[in-house]
Amino acid sequence: MDVFQWSDIYLIGIPEIDEQHQQLVQLVNRLGEWATFGAANSEFDAIVAEIFDYAATHFANEDHIWASMGIDVQHQQSHAGMHGNFVRQMRHMQQQFDKPQRDAPIVHSFLTAWLVYHILGEDKRMARLAGVLGDKPDELAETGSTRILHSAVQTLYRELSQKNEELVALNNGLEQKVAQRTAELDVARVRLMENERMASVGQLAAGVAHEINNPLGFVSSNLYSLGEYVHDLLYLLDACIAAEPKLGRGAQAIQHIHSLCEELDLPFIREDIAKLLNESREGLERVKDIVQDLRIFSRVDGDNWQMADLSEGLMSTLNLAGKQLRQRAELRLDIQPLPPVRCNAAQLNQVLMNLLVNAGQAVQAQGWIAVRTGSDEQTVWVEVEDNGCGISPANQRRIFEPFFTTKPVGVGTGLGLALSWGIIEQHHGQITVRSAEGQGSCFRITLPRTQEGLRDG
Repeated sequence: MDVFQWSDIYLIGIPEIDEQHQQLVQLVNRLGEWATFGAANSEFDAIVAEIFDYAATHFANEDHIWASMGIDVQHQQSHAGMHGNFVRQMRHMQQQFDKPQRDAPIVHSFLTAWLVYHILGEDKRMARLAGVLGDKPDELAETGSTRILHSAVQTLYRELSQKNEELVALNNGLEQKVAQRTAELDVARVRLMENERMASVGQLAAGVAHEINNPLGFVSSNLYSLGEYVHDLLYLLDACIAAEPKLGRGAQAIQHIHSLCEELDLPFIREDIAKLLNESREGLERVKDIVQDLRIFSRVDGDNWQMADLSEGLMSTLNLAGKQLRQRAELRLDIQPLPPVRCNAAQLNQVLMNLLVNAGQAVQAQGWIAVRTGSDEQTVWVEVEDNGCGISPANQRRIFEPFFTTKPVGVGTGLGLALSWGIIEQHHGQITVRSAEGQGSCFRITLPRTQEGLRDG
């Protein structure tokens, strides 16, 4: 049984249009039957496509007929606009088709409402403007029930159209959210992998520092003892030489010592021993400093989140990277005392190292890198500035995106600044950049002095 029953009430008096309307009603009824009994999804798609194609042909014929009958342009354009709106609505609905068994009743209701509203309301109005219906009474005004039907169908059509627009907007929004969430998950995955790598590097650095500390201890102790022994031997030698006049120049032993002193160049040895011992002590102190810097940099000997001196971490990072940086540029340091902040010190050190390495890669000959720190009542900040190549405005908008890099292939991964941004965000801070091409760049890290809501580990 047809859901949409054709009757004379739908006749507008133009045979070609009436026949096409009947054909559209039959196609809509086929869709209703499929919604009730159909099983093959391909048939659903075929019926909808046939309705869409036939409606397009009908609209073209109808618009041509109204134009040939001399209806004013304004009414023609309004009527054609109704056709265009239907096409647009159908295209939107076709784009949303997912499960035919679920979508078919919605499409069927939309098509039924649209046809009733369009025929009784719009096409009959156009027929009267064309003089086709003549003095024939308006069925819509003839009975209250018909008026009510038309009003209800008109309201239904408008509601369906509005819901369709809302579904399209919702779908577009969902697609954007899915894409955004996918990108966020990719960043989180990369960040997790990088954090694991950083943790492994930190553990390795701490392990190396620990292993070096053991031989450092006895080398330092032995060097101190060796210095004492050398001092005692030289004292004894000096005593023997001083006793030579009392023993007589002819004494064989004294003569032998005197010859050895001349042969070995004792004054030079005495002077060089002192230099060697001093240089050895300085080298040991340097190794100790490196070990300490490694421990500070890795921070695996303490909690992940802890109160830490950002200046201390910055200096340890500079000590580790300073030699390479000084080979490329002049370091200009303005390191002010900073209040301790609650942070993951190892992660912040990684951020500082990344900014320093980037600055070193950006500068050319005669370049400089400035490192500054400061604080106020609520924040602490670190700036790394260089007079290198700078960053274009277009690239400045993308430098914190994962995998974006302006470096040659094999030089950069495009993750350093993205991960740095993520780390600073986790600290409730900000990382910003100001730059001009050919003039250099300045990256600024700002952190709150208190970290409410952050937990250890």
